[in-house]
Amino acid sequence: KRFQTADEFLQALSRQGNEAVSTAATETSAGSKFDYKFVAIAAGLVLVLIAGVVVSVFLKSDFSPDSKSDFKSEKTAAEKVLQPTIPLDQQKNAPPSTVPAAKRTDLNRYDRDVSKAIFMQRIDSSSLIINASGFDLRDEDLKNLRQDARLQAIVISDTGITDSGLAILAELKNLLCISANRTKISDAGIAKLTGMPKLHTLHLSETRLTDACTGSLARIVNLREVDLCDTTVSDKGIDKLARLKQMKSIHVNRTLVTDRGIEAIVKNFPALEELHARSNPGITAKSLKYLGNAHSLRRLTLSGCPISATEMRNFFARHPQIKEVASVQEKMFLDFIAP
Repeated sequence: KRFQTADEFLQALSRQGNEAVSTAATETSAGSKFDYKFVAIAAGLVLVLIAGVVVSVFLKSDFSPDSKSDFKSEKTAAEKVLQPTIPLDQQKNAPPSTVPAAKRTDLNRYDRDVSKAIFMQRIDSSSLIINASGFDLRDEDLKNLRQDARLQAIVISDTGITDSGLAILAELKNLLCISANRTKISDAGIAKLTGMPKLHTLHLSETRLTDACTGSLARIVNLREVDLCDTTVSDKGIDKLARLKQMKSIHVNRTLVTDRGIEAIVKNFPALEELHARSNPGITAKSLKYLGNAHSLRRLTLSGCPISATEMRNFFARHPQIKEVASVQEKMFLDFIAP
């Protein structure tokens, strides 16, 4: 039989359960041979009935019209704040009017008041990490960060933060990590970070940085992970980082780094564990010879470089301790490691 509603189904189960229990009780009281089969069936039906009632009550209480309304409003609010960013490289050739306002990486992406309110809420929570990626934040908002705070990492990617904002962050001496991808920072802003004694991770992709910033990076004495993807950093810039012997991870996807830069990376960074150099036309199979001497290297990305699949397979076969990172969702922006 097909039931129109869940209540009809539960009522039918109830009737069957009552009939089975009644039959078993009658036979037992009449002195008939005790049959465990009927008792088992009755018990099973009763359990199903109880479970059905519990589920029915749960559904009615949690998805009542009022609850649905609350859930919908919360979902809408969450989507407004957490809407994914459209990568900058997908917006470069598109007129601003063709990119939905709620998804742009400019200052119109989020409502200004909402961004400030959420940011202040996260500051007040005394979190170790504050993620403000995509918020409509300005440099002056960072002044609300307390210098004596426990804050260790901050993500300000896709915001309106500039060099002035980096100068404010430089006063936070406990900061370990800054992620400022797709912001308006420049080489001058990086120079303001040189006095941060604990800073060890910088993510600076898709910014206006050039080789001039690497001299400042080299003065951040504990720096051991840097992301310079989609900048104009070249082999000359890599040379300036030579003093950072503790460097463990470097990202130079889609930069001007060539085979010579890879040679310098291997030579200058003996502790290097991770290298990402995707889609660099100047990196060829010649770099594989240098990378074979990177004894600490464990993760490598060279996809999109003019190196054949056979050459790559042979390299990884000779060096099984090195794992190829083929996924675009590799360890990147929020993998902050305490010193």
